[in-house]
Amino acid sequence: MGIHDKFANLAERLIAKHGREMILRKMSRVPADATKPWRGPATSTATGYEFAIDVKAVVVEWTEEELERDHTRSGSQRLLVAAKNVTQNLLEVDSLLDEGRVYSLSKGSRLQPGTTAILYDFQVRQ
Repeated sequence: MGIHDKFANLAERLIAKHGREMILRKMSRVPADATKPWRGPATSTATGYEFAIDVKAVVVEWTEEELERDHTRSGSQRLLVAAKNVTQNLLEVDSLLDEGRVYSLSKGSRLQPGTTAILYDFQVRQ
């Protein structure tokens, strides 16, 4: 067990206890109709996204200090996902489906001291 594994285990346990099921998705950049690329990708899940991942995550509010220091947009929220058992690079995702609502993701980062990935942290807004 590595020096940071206990933190990865803690993040996973707390997010599993207090989080809920959500779907992180990466939108496809391939148009549904090559002759009309301005219409964008197909709208079905199977062809409209490069991949979709079911995760357990928590959404929390930013602190006042973070809003001021990081110039975070008010109205956005913070999404935390435990990274321990995630095999896909979540920094590639750009969309969140949570309880039927779609959010865009920005400012993603991975807390990874050394070789142990602990959690992913995203700014989300509707």
